[in-house]
Amino acid sequence: MKKYNILFASHPDYSGNAKAIYEYMKENYKEYNLYYLINDESNYELLKSAGVDCYINGSDEFKKLFDKIDIVFFTHDELLEMKKPNQIYIYLGHGNSGKRFGHLLSENQLAVQDKRFLELMKENIDCAISTYDLWSIIYHCTFDIDFDRILPLGTPRTDYIHISDGKSNLKKCGIDTESYDKVLMYLPTFRNGLGRENDGAFSDNILNLEKYNEEELENYLEDNNYLLIIKYHPYEINKKNITNMKNIVVLDDSVMTKNLVTLTEVINGIDLIVADYSSAFSDFVILDRPVCFLDNDIELYKKNRGITFDNIKFWSPGPFIKGLNEFVDEVKKLLNNKDYYKEERKNYVDMNFGKNIENCSKNVADYLFKDNNIQKFFDKKKKTADSKLIELYGENLNLKDKLDRTIKNCDRLEKENEMLDLELRKLKDDVYNKKNELDNIYSSRAWKFSEKIRHIIRKK
Repeated sequence: MKKYNILFASHPDYSGNAKAIYEYMKENYKEYNLYYLINDESNYELLKSAGVDCYINGSDEFKKLFDKIDIVFFTHDELLEMKKPNQIYIYLGHGNSGKRFGHLLSENQLAVQDKRFLELMKENIDCAISTYDLWSIIYHCTFDIDFDRILPLGTPRTDYIHISDGKSNLKKCGIDTESYDKVLMYLPTFRNGLGRENDGAFSDNILNLEKYNEEELENYLEDNNYLLIIKYHPYEINKKNITNMKNIVVLDDSVMTKNLVTLTEVINGIDLIVADYSSAFSDFVILDRPVCFLDNDIELYKKNRGITFDNIKFWSPGPFIKGLNEFVDEVKKLLNNKDYYKEERKNYVDMNFGKNIENCSKNVADYLFKDNNIQKFFDKKKKTADSKLIELYGENLNLKDKLDRTIKNCDRLEKENEMLDLELRKLKDDVYNKKNELDNIYSSRAWKFSEKIRHIIRKK
């Protein structure tokens, strides 16, 4: 079996599905050369010291390495424009939510960057990994790629919710949860798409709810000994300074990266997630733990971005909340009654994950490499290349035939031109001879005598 050179890429660096399958393959597929692409130079020494063979995007070392890469696992848009004809690109994705994206958006909702991304995805994806059948259909519609290029094997990062110690990982990031009765996490979605205006609207309060006194939220959390952790999307900024709040903290991506911790590696240390239209909560539901949803700007979000199937409840296995009082009531129900929305959570998992709720890294890696199905993609690429070569050969034959016909036509025209030249020269000779004959006539004594007679006659 060939010793493949395999590259992994993600945003943020060393995170999500790419990190999960990299770590699994590093332990179980030692015969392959595994490399990780990073964008932030400050992570280089950290990852190297952790045994990750990483390369900085754009560096001379990476450019040399990339020429040798056979397979690329990626989660966003990394390296799409750099793909070489002999490489296999495997899209791992980075989350499943009800918000529309790709070709599910209308033409006027797609920015120039979106359109270019979709073109590159269609051209360059050899294989996409989906969580389950529903998402294979959505990927097919979203990226306009064939079903035979989509594998519903489950997403590798899901493994972390079973094998990670979430509370210890939070502690590594400076958040000690041991002294709190319950830990809540708020995961607002990314609202600005590639080049688009803000899809929704953040209010001036922490939870993006209808206006309330922030002290009420702080008092509620303190009275119940709850900790609220806010984890913004990697592309978003911290929208409010909350450093002085006792029961509210921000889990920062840069801190997580420095500790080699990702979101999926901490959420099993959380009791309840507060979400809006983000996909970040989806793996959490596999644990059958409660989720509630803030939809204060749902109408604006639906107008600017849209919801797949136009039904937000289809994607939300928990109650919707607009105000703080409602938030307090629903959180109480969810934490104290395990059956509250339990059926909805089960249906959500069945629909989005099926049986792909654990060992997903193994499923993906074994399917591709242990069962050697990766070769099918190389064979297909070679077959496509051969077909293209045959097509080009056929086009070349057609062009050669046209060229031969053109050359024959040119030869014929050249001969006809030579004949016309001969005829033209003959006509010129005839004209010249006729002119000489006329000149001889005009200069003869007989012509001159006849001219005198005509002159005399005209006078009479």
